[in-house]
Amino acid sequence: MVRVTSALFPMDSTLCIIKPDAMRLGYKQNICHMIHMFGFNVIAEATFKLTRVRAEQFYRAHSQMPYFETLIRFMISRSIHCMVLVKDNCCRAFRALLGPKDSNRARREAPQTIRALYGTDGRMNAVHGSDTVKEAEWEIKFFFPTVILEPYPSSQDAASYFKEHVQPLLLKGLTALAKAKPASEPNAAVRWLAHWLHDHNPRLPLVCICVEKQFEALKEMPIKKFPFY
Repeated sequence: MVRVTSALFPMDSTLCIIKPDAMRLGYKQNICHMIHMFGFNVIAEATFKLTRVRAEQFYRAHSQMPYFETLIRFMISRSIHCMVLVKDNCCRAFRALLGPKDSNRARREAPQTIRALYGTDGRMNAVHGSDTVKEAEWEIKFFFPTVILEPYPSSQDAASYFKEHVQPLLLKGLTALAKAKPASEPNAAVRWLAHWLHDHNPRLPLVCICVEKQFEALKEMPIKKFPFY
């Protein structure tokens, strides 16, 4: 199970499918490298061989289009590689990286995009990307049902959270470490600080501490003896 979680920030993720044409031509590694270079994080990925039924389910919105049968045959012709990507404004950013759906048009208008570099035409255009965040949620669940999509932090929000909540506690811990001056062993200071941060974690489940104290108190209580009848 993969979890993308933070209760504070808006989620933005998308599904990427490297299609059979790009897989056949050996472009998978180049496409994945390009995706990483543009700052997308991959939280789940797998290679699938679609059956006709699964392909028809995924492309059900196109079922009445004249190209539907050709599309299905293409998508089941070879394995595909799927990835769940996360990034600020992920859907929009990834579609910009993909370029126009027709690879020939992409080569004219956006020659440095993925479809321009690795696609063939309007149908064999190398890579699929979700159109909207809502569609991305459905598509991700289709291929990765165990992925739990929860809010994902933007870099600015993450930095703000760190400054407000983590940095003050860390400074207190470092100050306490300087005063404690643990043994000169190389890792002693690291272990000391780790224990201090654990003990002073504001999110530490206090209920567990209370139960533990109650258990210790019970052990100190005298055992009552009852007569047997």
